[in-house]
Amino acid sequence: MVRQERAEYTLRRIVLAAAEQFDGLGYSRTSLDAITKAAGVSKGAFYFHFSSKEQLADAVQRHSRDLFDDLMEELGQFDGSPLQAIIDSTHGLTRMLAAEPSVRASIRIARERPRREPPSPLDFYRAWREEIRQLLRAAALHRELRPGLVQTSTEVLASAVVSCVETLSWLGVPPDDASRRLTELWDILLPALAPADQVGRFRTSPPAECGVPCLPTPAR
Repeated sequence: MVRQERAEYTLRRIVLAAAEQFDGLGYSRTSLDAITKAAGVSKGAFYFHFSSKEQLADAVQRHSRDLFDDLMEELGQFDGSPLQAIIDSTHGLTRMLAAEPSVRASIRIARERPRREPPSPLDFYRAWREEIRQLLRAAALHRELRPGLVQTSTEVLASAVVSCVETLSWLGVPPDDASRRLTELWDILLPALAPADQVGRFRTSPPAECGVPCLPTPAR
C-alpha cells in the first residue's frame, strides 16, 4: 500500500510539473530533462509511468478534460437552463484558466502538437465545442433562443466568448477583472441570443455572486 501511494504521488508530481512546463514553454520546447528536474524525480521514475513525452502530454490533457467534465456536471446539478449553463461555464473556464496549469497547458498542447486522425478525445477545445453545441440545441428546445437563429450563428457567438476568455488569460488579466469583463460581454451578447421577454431571466455574472452554488474550485 505504501509503495502504491508513493507511486501515485510521484505520478501526480510528474503530471503537474509537465503541465507547468508545457504551459510556460510550450509543448515543442519542453524537454523531458526539464520535466523530471521540475518534478524532482529520476529518469527511471519517469519511465516507470510514461514511455514518452507524448504519452505524458496525453495525461495532462486527460487531467484538464476531467476538470472540464466535473465543471459541466456541477453546472447541470443546480440549474435547469441550458443557456445559463453556457454563461456559467464561461465563468468557470475563466477560473480554471487562472488556477489550473493543466488547462492552460492542454490548450497549448492541442495547438502545438501535430494533429491526430481521428482527433484526440482528450482535446479540451474539442470537448468544449461539442458541449456548447449540445447546450445550444437544448436551449433552442427550451425556447431560450430567439426564433430564427441559425445554429452556426449561435455557435460563433459562443466561440467568440471563449476566445475572449482565453485572451484575457494570456494577457494576465486578474481573475476578478476578467470575470467583470466577461459579465459585461454577456450583457451585450445576451439580447442577441435570448428572446426579448426572457433576457431578464438570465444571470450574466458568476454563480457565486447571486447566492447559487459556487462552481468547483479547481484543484492544484
